[in-house]
Amino acid sequence: MRAALVDQDGNILAKTSTPTEPAEGFPRATERFIGILRDSVRGVAASDVVAVGVSSAGPIDPETGVYYNPPNLHGWDRKTMRPALERAFDVPVVIGHDARVAAIAEMRWGAARGMKNVIYVTVSTGIGGGIIVDGRPVVGVKGLAGEVGHIVVEPDGPSCNGGCRGCVEVIASGEGMANEARKRIAAGARSLLLKLSEGDPSRINGRMVFEAAAQGDQLALDLIQRGIGALGQVLGGLLNTFSPEILIVGGSVGADGYRPYWADLDAAVRKSALLRYREKAPLAVSHLGDEVSLLGAAAIAFAHVES
Repeated sequence: MRAALVDQDGNILAKTSTPTEPAEGFPRATERFIGILRDSVRGVAASDVVAVGVSSAGPIDPETGVYYNPPNLHGWDRKTMRPALERAFDVPVVIGHDARVAAIAEMRWGAARGMKNVIYVTVSTGIGGGIIVDGRPVVGVKGLAGEVGHIVVEPDGPSCNGGCRGCVEVIASGEGMANEARKRIAAGARSLLLKLSEGDPSRINGRMVFEAAAQGDQLALDLIQRGIGALGQVLGGLLNTFSPEILIVGGSVGADGYRPYWADLDAAVRKSALLRYREKAPLAVSHLGDEVSLLGAAAIAFAHVES
């Protein structure tokens, strides 16, 4: 969990963080989140804080902040931090799905400035999407739209934590590739990942997969190319469906891990897209990088008080 003080120009004036540790329970996580929010505004007059914006992995209802079976936040189902945040700060509290608010941040301060049709796809531990059509976010029933990570690309593939079988998240995300690496090593595959994990396959993570690939490890390279194929198929489908002005890829895996393989990803997107995209697809890396979630939370907070 991270917190920041952000001004209307998108400048981060202060920030702090703490591990999420969902296993400690939702009330404890709420307390610690309020604590880092207070740390970020220490020394600032209360009257200068106009709102609290929250960007969170979902599925999450933006009206209530209620989680609905979040696959990577076990024990948080049907819970919300919103009432506690409102009591703690006595200002409007605005909540959004992380990928959706990232798209809004890129429109306000990043790669999509001046645009009204934008898709943002975050690829990290999981995969999520934020879709803006004619300047308005696509939210769906209870705000649960945008779960592009659960588009199925391998019907007989492994199941994700959310119950989908063979979705792009289990193939192209950091955790998806790490899980597949563990399975293949358990089945006898040889890989530098064993050394990087100090002989314990259970410690393999997405970062290690990209580190091993950079050193020429064939298993890691195979997993990355499989991920690129699956992700390209989904991104191409999103271009065909929504015809955005720009499709932005972010997240620790999307913006950083896949960056050395960007030409391959671009080719995979164009291969899956309609003919009008075959020469060039409107694909871009996030301009806001690792700060996009913080800035997204600020963007929806400012939009609320400006409306």
